[in-house]
Amino acid sequence: MIRFDGKSEVEEGDWLYEIVPFNNCVDFLQGTIFQGNRLLDSIKSRRDSFFNLTKLEEEFFVFALDRTIFYMKMIKNIPEIVNILKKIDNTIGLEAIKDIRDMRTHVDEYKKGKGRVKERFFATPENTPPLLKNKPSIDATSSIMINDWYLIGGRVDFYKTMEVLQEILPFVEKVCQAEKMKLL
Repeated sequence: MIRFDGKSEVEEGDWLYEIVPFNNCVDFLQGTIFQGNRLLDSIKSRRDSFFNLTKLEEEFFVFALDRTIFYMKMIKNIPEIVNILKKIDNTIGLEAIKDIRDMRTHVDEYKKGKGRVKERFFATPENTPPLLKNKPSIDATSSIMINDWYLIGGRVDFYKTMEVLQEILPFVEKVCQAEKMKLL
C-alpha cells in the first residue's frame, strides 16, 4: 500500500483500513483461480518432476484458497458475502479448507501426533469412485487423484472448488466494488 498523507500505518476507522479487505478478497479469489489453473497445467503436463511441481502448485492453491476465505470473513457483515460463504461451506467445506492449510503449515507437529486438531489429520472421503473397493484414509498433506476425482488433503474436491470459485468471482467483484464505492 502506498500512502501520500504522511501516515505510516493504517488505523481502524481510516478509509484505507476499511477498503483493504475488499481489495484483498477479490485479489485472493482471482489469485486462487489463477493458481488452480497453474495446478491444472502442472497435472496435465506430467513432466519428469511432476510430483514435486504439482505438490508445490497444490500448496500455493491451498494457501490462496485459505486467504480468500480469510478476507471474505473480514467482510462477512455484507449479506451477499454471507451467502457466498454459506455456498462455499456447503459445497467445499470451510473447516476442511482451514484444516488442510493449518495442517500443511504445521505438518511437523501433526506427523508427531501433535497439532491443534490431530484427530482430524486423517480423513476418509464420503464419496469415492466405484474403482476404489475400499475407502482410503488420507492425511491432510496428501492428495488422491483418480480420473476426474481429485481430493486435496482427502477433503477438498479440487474440481468442485474451481467450479464454485469461477462461479462466484463476478459476483464477489461486483459486491466488493460497490462496497468500496460507498467508502470513498
